[in-house]
Amino acid sequence: MEEPKAEEFLDDIDQMQEAEDALEEELIDITQEDAQTDEVDELAAVTAERDEYRDRFMRALADAENSRKRADKDRREARVSQNFEVRADDSGEIVVEGYAAVFNEETTIGGQ
Repeated sequence: MEEPKAEEFLDDIDQMQEAEDALEEELIDITQEDAQTDEVDELAAVTAERDEYRDRFMRALADAENSRKRADKDRREARVSQNFEVRADDSGEIVVEGYAAVFNEETTIGGQ
């Protein structure tokens, strides 16, 4: 007669082996997905850091350019204000207009 129990036992072993293989493949897939997720997270962090450094660099560059322009403007204004005129008014006092006018009233020019 047939021995169904022996065959069922072997079938159970085969099914268990297939189930183990399926679980191992699923575990491998999950591990690979986790590794890919970690790589994506790391890439996002590095990209954010790069953007922050780029922003800082651009701000520093803009500050340097603004400082250069401000210094050029100050130089031009200083050259314009170097033009001055010394003259005597009707009462005989010396009047200074222009660059020398930046001195206070107590400053004497030419020993006067």
